Amino acid sequence: MKKLAFALAAILLLLSSCKKDEVIYRSVFFSGFVDGRTITTDDGFTLHITGETTMDTVKVNRHVFAICDILKTISDKEYEVFVSSWVQPLTKPSVKKSSLDPSNPLADDPLAVNAAWSCGDYLNLELALPYYGATTHILTMVEDDTADHGDTLCLRMYHNGGTYSGSDLAIASSHVRAYYSLPMESLVPAGDTVVVHLSWTYDGPYDATFNYYR
Repeated sequence: MKKLAFALAAILLLLSSCKKDEVIYRSVFFSGFVDGRTITTDDGFTLHITGETTMDTVKVNRHVFAICDILKTISDKEYEVFVSSWVQPLTKPSVKKSSLDPSNPLADDPLAVNAAWSCGDYLNLELALPYYGATTHILTMVEDDTADHGDTLCLRMYHNGGTYSGSDLAIASSHVRAYYSLPMESLVPAGDTVVVHLSWTYDGPYDATFNYYR
């Protein structure tokens, strides 16, 4: 079992402005929901969009990651921003292991978890998926509720490579980057801290353990 260490408060220096007491005016990372020309961030900021590179790939009322330049401070929690880039992660709740059909197991194709960080009520992951050709990838996060893990939340990320499910990792021509946001409201009570144990398969079993505060 290969172990990776993720420090949620320090991961991804580029994506580091979820701190409520810090304002950076260039290339600030926010995550939240888009509604028209407004982003309501996961940690309670209101961003009024006055310009952007493109919104063609962003749907309203969806969770997004955005890199913004802050053009004007309206208040401590409200800004006018220019959005220089968008990423729309897959936002999908976990399923309980006890609800799965053992006779029809989930595909466990290779994936790499490059980074993990928290913001608001979400655990966010940056993933690398092997690329064999055009296909639809399916990601499923499973919560192990079949055993008593104490204060540890045990999660496993499963990957179905679609048309190329089961393909040899060695023949992948490259990797594609993907982002995943796991809603944590139903998993962790507000104000609690839990130990998260996250596992997945790449060229073998991998796992990482870190604290999550909601």
